Amino acid sequence: MDQNAPYGVNYPNVVAESFDGEWVIVNLDTGTYFSLDGSAAVLWPYAAAGLTPEEFVETASQIFPEAGLQVRQDAEDFHRKLREHSLVHSIESESTSEVEVTVSSGEYIAPRLSVHADLQDILLLDPVHDVDAAGWPVTAPLEDDPSPRSED
Repeated sequence: MDQNAPYGVNYPNVVAESFDGEWVIVNLDTGTYFSLDGSAAVLWPYAAAGLTPEEFVETASQIFPEAGLQVRQDAEDFHRKLREHSLVHSIESESTSEVEVTVSSGEYIAPRLSVHADLQDILLLDPVHDVDAAGWPVTAPLEDDPSPRSED
């Protein structure tokens, strides 16, 4: 990983939406979705903003000054997990190091990326392209899928 490369959302493979202070992020390639709340929800927009990993860590330190040095390690770990799950990736554009930082007034808790795979089958289903001659809503059988399919 290049510490000087800016990172942004892995669009169009990743979509994110905020609901009442919590973020829900879906990786459309894997069918996995993620939830972020607390400090993770505060930090997500900065991870998506085109900052380098070092700028991201520095921004986290400014947002949560009461956490001291611990926030630096937590932010590095959080950014690494976002990269591991392909939610962010290096981007071509210049770093936007000019982001507005608001100091958090809440209690600091290390950012946590909650991973959910329970809807993978549904999220990976492509009803337009994954069909056979019978058409939609009957999905095309996968060659290595041992489950029986009904032929109506």
